[in-house]
Formats: sequence, C-alpha cells, structure tokens
Amino acid sequence: MGECMRRHLPPMKMMFYGSIGAVIALILNIVLSFWVLGMNPIDMMFSSFHESLGQLAMYYREHGMSEVEIKKIVAEYEELLRMMKIIMPGAFLLCAPLMAFVNYMVAKKILTKLGETFEAFPPFNMLTIPGWVLWPYGLSLLAVTYYYQTDQSDWMYLLSVNIQTVCSFLFVFQGIVLLYWFIDKHRKPRWWANVGLVLMFAIPIFSDYGLCRCV
Repeated sequence: MGECMRRHLPPMKMMFYGSIGAVIALILNIVLSFWVLGMNPIDMMFSSFHESLGQLAMYYREHGMSEVEIKKIVAEYEELLRMMKIIMPGAFLLCAPLMAFVNYMVAKKILTKLGETFEAFPPFNMLTIPGWVLWPYGLSLLAVTYYYQTDQSDWMYLLSVNIQTVCSFLFVFQGIVLLYWFIDKHRKPRWWANVGLVLMFAIPIFSDYGLCRCV
C-alpha cells in the first residue's frame, strides 16, 4: 500500500493491490501462528464456538425448554458454524478490500497534512461490478446444488460455496450502489437511502429473531 501511494496510483488500482497485500498478510499471520506457536487460530476459534453451544443448551434447559427444541436449535447453530468454516476463505477475500480501504484512508489523512495530494475515488453511486461476475456466480450455483446432494466434502463444493459467497456480496454491494444512484437521480433526500440501507439489513435479522421466538 505504501509503495502504491508513493507512486500515486489511481485509487481503484491501489485498492486492488492493497487487497492482495491484505490477503497475503492474513495468510502469513495464520501460518506464523501455526508455525511459531504451534496452534491453528481458526480451529481454536471454532472450538470455542462449539463449547459455547453446550452452555447455550444448558441455558435453554434451565429456562424450561424441551429437549426436542434444544436439540433442534443446537443442530441449527452447528450447521451455521459448519458453513462459517467452509466460507472462511471467501470471508478473507471480502475482508481484504475493507482492510485496504481503511489503511488507505488513514494513510491519506496523515500524508495530506504533510502536503501530499491523492486522486479522489470515483463517486460511490457510479461504481459498478463487472458483468462477467454473473458467469462464476451461475456456475457456482449449479456446482453447489450438485455437490450438496452428492459429496459436500469434495473440494469443488468448498470452492463453489466460496465463489457464491463472494459473488453474492458483490451483488448486494451493487444493490446498495443502485439504491443511492436512484435517490440521487430523482433528487430525493440522501437520508431516504440511509433508511433503506438500514432496513435492508435489519429486516432479515428481526425476521429471524421473530421466527426463533415463535419456535
């Protein structure tokens, strides 16, 4: 990132190289943790999650929930943890641009005070994802559907799930951009888009919470 800023590369190209650097840094941290400390931080994290499921079951049991309901809820959380572990590589890829963006904005703020100037990012409501993203997304859907019914331990299933996760995130991001573009085009208050963004994430969360309460 520092070398990119020294060369005053365009912001989007800088984000691309910075994201690659962030992914490499994450991988090196995991490798060094395993090599130097002799432990796998990912396995440790998920082990603590699985231990917390026992505490969760005990909590539900103390509050009068039946064993059938407890087993059902615990099984759902176990499946969620299994999927979280599968999509961990995709999560690393998605975190990388965020880490690069934060590093860039912090460095830019400091260097700007020292007299440096940098090119501005394109307007947010004009950002677009490449159309070819539809191809890996469509192929990953077919692969996930096939391997989910046959062999979920196959590396193709793991790869397809991660590709689908990354592409889905890109589509959600494009939807957010489209929302702000629509608001700006029709000269509506920006807070309309802000409220829509909050509802986009809040409604699924509260819907799941309501279903859990009903169960």
